[in-house]
Amino acid sequence: GYIANQILQVSWTEFTAKLATASDLDAIHRTHADYLNRAIFRGLLTEKAAPVMNIIHSIFSLILKFRAQLIAHPWDRQQGEAVHPSFIAMQQSYNTFKYYSHFLFKGKTREYCFSSG
Repeated sequence: GYIANQILQVSWTEFTAKLATASDLDAIHRTHADYLNRAIFRGLLTEKAAPVMNIIHSIFSLILKFRAQLIAHPWDRQQGEAVHPSFIAMQQSYNTFKYYSHFLFKGKTREYCFSSG
């Protein structure tokens, strides 16, 4: 959804609007280069954005790890409470997820990739 809505659609809309005002071949070339640069920037594919992309990859990896931990064993009932054999590992995965997502969503990543574009 992010790629379709924030990269492709927004970048394309900006590109077509600027293209309408291009008066010569050089202006078309500059407009196209700007379009490509903005799409790469918004896709977090710049060298500056690599730390943010690594955090996003880590978050998705943690989600998959948590799922694997969750389905590896069935829940048990002990003294009327639900207990999972991997609960401590799941709790560690959750805490790491929380740390990364807090870092990502609290704007700490702005220094890496959102200062220009």
